[in-house]
Amino acid sequence: MTCAAQVEETTIRSNISQQEQLIEMTQLKEEYGDASDFDVERAAIILKNYETYLPELDGRIRNNEIRLSILTGGEPSVNPVDSDPIQALPAGPTAIPLGLTSEVLRRRPDVRIAERTYAIAAREIDLSKISTCPPVHTSACSAPKVRKRPTSAIFWTDRASPQT
Repeated sequence: MTCAAQVEETTIRSNISQQEQLIEMTQLKEEYGDASDFDVERAAIILKNYETYLPELDGRIRNNEIRLSILTGGEPSVNPVDSDPIQALPAGPTAIPLGLTSEVLRRRPDVRIAERTYAIAAREIDLSKISTCPPVHTSACSAPKVRKRPTSAIFWTDRASPQT
């Protein structure tokens, strides 16, 4: 996409320079009476039309550069593709990783770094919340085992037990 947009930009810039030359020739013709004001104005309007394409085209080229940076795993602001004359496309990866777009994005180094940074920050927040709470100490105590007397011995001392 970027190469096509760069070719289009080169073509438009060439058309602009040709249209500027055409305006100069039309102005000369007007001086000699071979052309009218209408012809000069029409040539100027055509030039303005060509010039209006450039900002949109520059935006498309920049968007394509950002997309390429994302796909190659770089940061968009750090890794712009040069807008110099059209260059050969860089060699692609030998194997294309399969999977969802979200999985491909997770493989990017900057996304991994961002996820790890988030996990560390979340852990630090949890630790700071814990440090604001008062400490709780628990302990256990064991007592010697006491033998229980049978309940029949409490109620039936010297008398005959009800079982007899």
